[in-house]
Amino acid sequence: MATGHTDFVMLTDATFEKEVLMSPVPVLVIFGAESSGGAASALRQIWDGVREYDGKIKIGSMDIAKNRRTAEIYEIRELPTLLFFKDGIVVAYQIGTIWRKGLRTCLQTLLEA
Repeated sequence: MATGHTDFVMLTDATFEKEVLMSPVPVLVIFGAESSGGAASALRQIWDGVREYDGKIKIGSMDIAKNRRTAEIYEIRELPTLLFFKDGIVVAYQIGTIWRKGLRTCLQTLLEA
């Protein structure tokens, strides 16, 4: 479902199923924490790299300090961790800082999966 822009959502344990697992478009989830500078850096890199994917993906950010249940389910151990979901299934992931070229490769994987 193309909306003409890339949707961004702040995720919680309570909204994860609806916003990610049931999403009609692929979702990139950034797991981080307010105290994690790496997650903020990842988010900036992602915003810089997603313009060409407007309407084709959704981006979600989740603070694992406030949402431990989802972080435990997906065994998030390092920050930032990026999970790429399509049809409710993880199709790719990235641990640590991601750069624009790597992001494009991951997003292409997400859209083609």
